[in-house]
Amino acid sequence: MMLTVAAITLILGSVVLAGLFALAYTLDVASIQLDSVGKGGDEVEMKLVQGKPEIKFSLIRNYELIKNGANSFLFREYQYMAVFIVGFAALLVVVLGTGHSWAAGIFSAISFVAGSLTSILSGYIGMSIAVFSNARTTVKCVDSIGAGFNTAFKAGSVMGFAL
Repeated sequence: MMLTVAAITLILGSVVLAGLFALAYTLDVASIQLDSVGKGGDEVEMKLVQGKPEIKFSLIRNYELIKNGANSFLFREYQYMAVFIVGFAALLVVVLGTGHSWAAGIFSAISFVAGSLTSILSGYIGMSIAVFSNARTTVKCVDSIGAGFNTAFKAGSVMGFAL
């Protein structure tokens, strides 16, 4: 009994700790504003755009285009996955229902659908984090390559800690 309580405490503690790290890194990356390039104001902005304000506009425009493209891709992919998930869940019910028991078939199908939806959610979160952090990593690279690397590392860590 004592071992079970210790195991549950360790598991739940790890989940909470990972969630806190994911939240902290998310807030850190989200604090980087795309409209204020760099931390040195006009001087850093001029270093990035080198007298060409259209580059800053291009960064934000490209971010929006990539975000829209990623969402379109995921939506189309999820349409195909929905057909597969429904079809395979039905196949599970029929095959396991006739071979073993209908309860086994139904519960297996429910488990398959739950796992599929979890995978879809993880993919959406991962893509959102990647797209969200891309432009912000570019902005931080104006300060230094190290700052850009840290931003990219923190953004990648969010998905690892969140799962």
